[in-house]
Parts: sequence; structure tokens; C-alpha cells
Amino acid sequence: MSSPFATFRKNQKIWMAMAVFIAVVAFVISPMIEYFSGGSRSNRPGDNRIIASWAGGSIRQGELEREYSQIQYANAFLRKLAMEVQAKGGTPNVPEFNPNLSVLGITSDRSSPEFILERKLLVAEANRMGIHFDDSSVTTFLKRFVDGKVDGEKINQILKSTTDGKMNLFDFNRLMREELTKNEVLRLAHSGLQFENRQQSRTTNRPPLTTPSKNWQDFLKFNRAAKIQAFPVFVNDFESQVKGKPTEREIQDLYQEGKETTRSRRTIATQPAFKRPKTVSFEYLSIDVEKIVNEQIPLVPQETLLAEYERRVKEKQFRVPIVQEAVGTPTTPEATSIPTENAEPLAIEPTTPPALPDPKEDEPVKPTDPKDNASRKRPESAIKLVAFQEEPKASQEPAPSPVPSIELSDAPPADAKPTQDAPLETAPSTPAFPQTGEAVADSTPMRTKSFDEVKDQIAREQAFGLANKVVEDRIAQIYGPMSIYQSAQRGYLDAVALKAKDAKAPDKLDLAKLGAPLGFEYGSTGMVDIESIQGTPIGSSFIMSNQSQQPLAFAALVGASDGIAMPFYPNISMGFTGGNRRFVSWKTEEIEPITPAADSIRDQIEDVWKKQQAFKLAEARAREIASKVGTSTLKDSLSTEEEKKFILEPAPFTWFNPMFARMESRLQLSNIELLQPVDDSFMEAVFACRLNDTTVASDASKTMCYVVQVSELTPDITSLFERFGGANLEGVSTISRMDSERTIAPWFQNLQKQLGFQAN
Repeated sequence: MSSPFATFRKNQKIWMAMAVFIAVVAFVISPMIEYFSGGSRSNRPGDNRIIASWAGGSIRQGELEREYSQIQYANAFLRKLAMEVQAKGGTPNVPEFNPNLSVLGITSDRSSPEFILERKLLVAEANRMGIHFDDSSVTTFLKRFVDGKVDGEKINQILKSTTDGKMNLFDFNRLMREELTKNEVLRLAHSGLQFENRQQSRTTNRPPLTTPSKNWQDFLKFNRAAKIQAFPVFVNDFESQVKGKPTEREIQDLYQEGKETTRSRRTIATQPAFKRPKTVSFEYLSIDVEKIVNEQIPLVPQETLLAEYERRVKEKQFRVPIVQEAVGTPTTPEATSIPTENAEPLAIEPTTPPALPDPKEDEPVKPTDPKDNASRKRPESAIKLVAFQEEPKASQEPAPSPVPSIELSDAPPADAKPTQDAPLETAPSTPAFPQTGEAVADSTPMRTKSFDEVKDQIAREQAFGLANKVVEDRIAQIYGPMSIYQSAQRGYLDAVALKAKDAKAPDKLDLAKLGAPLGFEYGSTGMVDIESIQGTPIGSSFIMSNQSQQPLAFAALVGASDGIAMPFYPNISMGFTGGNRRFVSWKTEEIEPITPAADSIRDQIEDVWKKQQAFKLAEARAREIASKVGTSTLKDSLSTEEEKKFILEPAPFTWFNPMFARMESRLQLSNIELLQPVDDSFMEAVFACRLNDTTVASDASKTMCYVVQVSELTPDITSLFERFGGANLEGVSTISRMDSERTIAPWFQNLQKQLGFQAN
């Protein structure tokens, strides 16, 4: 009887090849497919950890990720369903549906995953209030959504096709019950803060109804301008005058006030903020795509360039207007005359170039008499923008000037000679190449660029495609081993979590050694936060996860810890700052935000206290100067000529920038020239003044206190009243809506406390 391994030995090479193929699929191809498809890794340590809890409920990391995917599927389904309904003449009649704003009646899939925690809390509050929605409520929602234009079978088909079968009606109903509940609680919370406009069963939230007096005050913020004189009192000049140190009570009070506030570069010096932001470290390999392009240009075959040139010439690309030199500049005989067999040379006259008549087919154009041109009017129909001419269709570059010769209109060879069978295109009637958007006559003579003129352009375009393929191939050679290491590292962590005795960490992959033979440069960020990483080469790059999602700023990986932000998860990003570069990177270390103990940061606390005391001294000095102004001018109240030189007189300004009045989602304070950036409190202090009044207000960063005297308020109050009576109050509704949102924020914070919400 033959050995049981005889078959294996006989086909050993085949079996080994299959084993290698399976290994490649498992450890290289599968992770890459998972990356480019945007798939999530659900079987990893930490999936089951509770990330938030509240009275009567909690949510784990894996649940949060799954629910975020569900809301994306639901949005895709409703978006497609809305298109189907509208195509059949219907309109989704559900609250808050607005296709122009991509609002579909539920939470947008563009929202942060944190909105899921908000929804869970609002559902918990609804349960306490006795608010409940069942499956019949979801059915009613869908009936109103389809407006009688789509039946149940079609709804199921759309749901299945748009979600690839990853969401069924059971999942959709569960999600929608929570969405309807959440929306109802928010609607109740906003009662009195905004009103609803109902039309055809659709609800649109509007800014709150406000009193005429408030509308008037908000109207003034966009329409009344103040002219001021300002004298700066610098805070740092008073730091040397601060004596003593803070008491232990002051130390503890400042620490408690700032222990949950993260200090960043934008944190003002006087604000207690002692929480250190999350810091991470990245390793990366980068490759310069432009360098690869330049390497590929000489490798493009000449016949390839010629074939591409001829193809594009047949499509009437490379067509540009014929350009003659401007009148009065030196010209060459070749550039100033066009010899033909049956016509006299066309020379440039030392006067304004005449307009030429439209050429007839097979008939050379003869020059016109300048006297005739003086009375000739060009019809409006003969004017066409260069950018909208039918020819050329490809990229148009200014032709070199002067033009040594005129080519045949459709013949590519540069050395071709004109014949009777191929009439010349006429010379231009304008002395220079028209700028984009400039009108030119339909009869503007055109020529086809020669091969020598465009071969470099074609070579670069061809080389760019080849270079991208080279770069992608090299990245794949880097990405594969990194994915294998990440999988091994994940297996090791799983083993550690299960307390396996034989758990062994994989040998660290040397990225520098891996990338050097392929032309990659090695780099490391060191420990950086979300602000400082943007100063590194990779910090301004973007991750192109897949075509269906928006590019993700690489800096976003600093604040996240899961999915593509996991340690040793390989990411591919593209940088545009400083050239076209591609990066392959992974996170090697991360330290979560932490607030050090008070004793370990006592120096920082004392520094904040010192700056607060210096600000108080500067403010007191500013008020002292302001008190001396009285009925005189600010300049007269200053005691020395040196101080008077510091008086600033910026141009008149309004509270809010009027250019943003029409924007429903944004307000912007006006920029005051000569002054440091200011905030609302500065504007409030200034516009509370009457003419010639004096006040004290600081800049936004609390680095100086300004003594401000209002020298002019325009327009006059009568003119403003007249405008207010007939105005559509642009910007006023935006202020009202934002006031409403600021009012609701404390309510939600109080709700979190009532429910004992804790986020891990």
C-alpha cells in the first residue's frame, strides 16, 4: 500500500503554490481590499468596552460603529427613495425634509458619530416622559415620504439595492423609532425658542418670533457703523508690577476651573486650561510623485507621442488663434506677411489692424481697406467668447509670438506648405492674443500647434499616468508587509487579552529599511497633538479612503483611536502642500488627554494667576484714562506727546460684517483695522455708547485694554428707522436662531447631569 503522503509528494509544487497564494490573499490582499472598501475591523480588542453610560443604558464601541453605519445606510436609502418619488411628480411630506440641504427627515450621515450618544440620551428622556413610537409610526412616515408614488415592493427593492442587503426593514424600523423619538423630544425642547411652519404635512423650523425692539437692535448690528479713537494699554507692561503669589485657595480654585479645559494655541493667557491634549506619534514613508514623473518622461516612446498627437489633432485639439505682434513693435518679414500664390502679401499696417471679412471656402482672404473698416459695424452675432468657441476642445495655451509660419488648418506636419486645395486660415483682426472671457469675432483665424510645440506637454501627460502606476505598485509593496504586521500585532493583543501564556509580540517592521529600495523617504512626527501635527510634512495630507466618501484630513487621526486610527493600521494619504507627495503611515504611540495633578503644574497655575492680575492692573489704568476724558477728546486727556502717538483711528465698522447677513448659518464680526482681533464683548461695549462717549474694552486674547471714544455713528437714526421699516431684516433671523441654539445648550447639559451620563 502506498504511503498516505505519496499524493502530496507527487504534487508537492502545486500544493506549495496554493499555500503561498492562500497566504498572500489572507495577509496582503484581504487587508488591502478591506482598506480601500472602507471596511471596519470589528473583531479586535476594545470592541466590547463601554464607551458611554447613563441611567438605564450604555453603549459599547462596536455598537456605536454599527449604529453609525446604519444611519449611513438609512440616509442612502431615503436619498434614493426621494429621487424616485420626485421623478414621479411626488414630494416627501415628512417633517424637516429639504433636498437642497440634504435633509431627509432623519439625522444626516455627514454628522459626527457622537450624535448617536445624543440620540440615546434623548430617547432615555423620552422614555421618562412617556413618549413612544412603534412600527406603525415608521409605516406612516414611509407612506408620507413616498407620497403615494412608490409601492411597498419597490421600497423593499430600493432598500436592498442601496444598502447592498446590509439593512432590512426590521433594522430600518428600529433606527427610525429612535430617530422619530429624538426629533419629538428636540421639538418639545425648542418650544418657545422657535416656531414650526407646516405646509403639506412638512415641517420647517423657523427662527423664533421676537419682539420688534429686539429685531431693531439686531438690525443695528449690521447697519450702523461706528468711528472710534482707541488708545491701547498693554497687559504685559504690568506683569512686573504684580507682587506676591496666589494663596492655596486661589491655586485650587483656578485648578478646578481649568482642569477639564484643554489648553491649545488658541487658549488665551488668562484662561485656566490645564488639560493636556491627546498626543500621538506617526511613522511614515513618503514618495515624490513629481520626481517619478520626470523619470518617466524620457521613457515615453516617440511613436506614442506622435500617435497621441495625431489622435488629438483629428479631434481638433491644439487649436489656437493666430497671434501677430502688436502694432509699433519690431517684426520679422515672416511674421508680418503671408505669401500666397494668388494674393498679395498681407502686411501689418502701421495703424490699428483692420477687421477681416469672413473667408469663403477655397478662397484666400484679401486685406480690406482701412477706410471701409471705419464705417463697418460688427454684428452682435459675430461676437463669441474664446472660452465658448466650438474649437478647440482641448486645453488651449497661448501660441508663441511672433508666428514664423501658418500651418494648414487641419494638417499636423509642421513643415507643410500651403496649396490651392488647402486654403490658409486668415490672420487675426486683433493685435494680441485675447484674454479669457474677451470677445473675438467668429472668423478669428485659427491654427493647429505643431508637434514640436506640444510634444513636451503630451510627454508629461503620458508620463504622469505611468508615474501614478509606478507609485501605486510601490505603495502596494509597502502596504502589504505593513498589513501583515498589523494583523500579527492584532493577534498578539487578542492573545494578551485572553491571557495566553505563549503570547509573543511580533518583531517590529523597519519602515526605513523597507522603503529605501523603492525610493521612499522615512519620517517620524514625534509626539504631536492635533495642532502641532499640521506643521509636519504629513500633517496637511488627506486620506482617500474610497470614492464614495469625502477625503479625510490626516490630522483627524490624532483625536481618534479606532478603525483606521488604530495603532499600526497602515494608511495611504496624499499631500498637496509642497508638491504632490504620497504617504504610507501608521500610528505608533498615543497618550490620551490627561490633567496632571495640581502640585505638578503649580507653576502653570501661578502663571495664569499672574497674567490675570496684570490684566486687572491694565484694565484699571485704562479706566483711569477714560475717566479723565469727560467732554474733551481722548487725545487731550493723555498727558504726554509720546502717549498721544499711540492713538489709533480705524475706519468706520459695523458690529457684524454685512457681507454675511444673507448667510443663514454664519455670522462674522467685522474686522477693525489697526486693532487686534476683538470679540462680542468689545462690540457690545462700543455700540452701547452714544456719540463722544468713552468706554474700556479688551481684545479677544486679553493682551491689551483699549480706551475707546466714539467719534461718529452713521447713518443717523432717522435714516435707519426708514430702512428698518422696509428692510427684509437680513441677518436678524440668523441672530435669533443662534440665540435659540445657545439657549438650548444648557438644557442639554442639565439633561446629561440628570441622567448621570458618563463618557469613557
